[in-house]
Amino acid sequence: MKHTAFIAAPFLKKPVSVDNVRNALAHLRYPIADKEETQKKLRVVTFGNFKVYADDGKTLKFSRSLSREIFAYLIDQCGFPVTSKMIAADVLEVQDFDDTTSKKPSKTIGYLVSDLSSAGFTDMIDKQNSQIRINKKDIL
Repeated sequence: MKHTAFIAAPFLKKPVSVDNVRNALAHLRYPIADKEETQKKLRVVTFGNFKVYADDGKTLKFSRSLSREIFAYLIDQCGFPVTSKMIAADVLEVQDFDDTTSKKPSKTIGYLVSDLSSAGFTDMIDKQNSQIRINKKDIL
């Protein structure tokens, strides 16, 4: 009968050595991805002034102030899908949603997607079935 090695979840005890840390990291149930393999993430600060930072620490620039407001609204929704009508009512404060008012949110969302794509965050916004949402996994 052949015995297979079974390693329990690793833990460290003092004094810690480099070999012990390497061994513990090598036997994690969910290995940590290398820095190069991880996806780019935005850091969003919502307390005080609304700020969005890229991986390099630089502030993300929005081409339109309204696209920044819509991005803040999507962040506030925490990944819950919203419609253009909801954006028009909550961000633009438009009560009567018709053909002319429906173009402004759609155009501004296009600017927002373009701004995020040019910064390297192509999958940040998810648009499906006339709904839009933020991908929370791309935000710190």
